[in-house]
Amino acid sequence: MKVLLCGDSFSADYTVKDKSSNGWPTLLANDVDLTNVSRAGASEYRIWRQLRDNLNDSYDAVIISHTSPYRIYVESHPLHYDNPLYQECDLIYSDIKDRGLEHIERWFEECFNEEHAIDIHQLLMSDMARMCEKHKTFHLGHLDISAPDSFEFVDLSGIWKVNPGRVNHYDDKGNQIVYVKLRDMLCG
Repeated sequence: MKVLLCGDSFSADYTVKDKSSNGWPTLLANDVDLTNVSRAGASEYRIWRQLRDNLNDSYDAVIISHTSPYRIYVESHPLHYDNPLYQECDLIYSDIKDRGLEHIERWFEECFNEEHAIDIHQLLMSDMARMCEKHKTFHLGHLDISAPDSFEFVDLSGIWKVNPGRVNHYDDKGNQIVYVKLRDMLCG
C-alpha cells in the first residue's frame, strides 16, 4: 500500500535529527510504502501546500496530521533556520515569546486575530478533504482542535496527553499506540 503523509511535528521524520528515533511514522514505514512530507512546525497552510504539491493517483491512502490554527506561515523562521528538523517551521506565539523577537511578539499581541485564524484553518482543512475525495484519507488531530463536521476525524489528543515525549511529541508507548492504530486503520 502506497501512503502519503502530510503534517507537522506530530508526523515529521525525526530520523533527520536522530537516526535512532522510532516515532510512529518510522514504524509505519515498515508496513507500507510511506512518503512522508511532514515538517516540524508546519502551519496548516504549509500542510495544505504539502498535499497540493504531492498528491497524485499513485497513492492508495493519505494521512494528514493537522496542526494548531494559531501557527502562522512564514518563508523563514527567525529562530529555527539552521535546525534540520525545523527548516520549514512556521510561527506560533509560544515559540517566540521572550526570545528576543519583540516585534513579532507585539504583532501576535496586537494584530493576531483568533477568529480569522480559526476560519482560515477550517477552510484549509475543508479544501484538503476535497482534494482527497478519491483517496482513503485519515485526518489526525493530536491537539485540541476542531474539525469540520463532515470529517471522519481521528482525535489522538488523549493519547498525547497521557504519553507526551520527545519524538513526534510522544514517548515510546504513545508512538507505539498511534502506530498500531494507524496500521490497523490502513491495513486492517
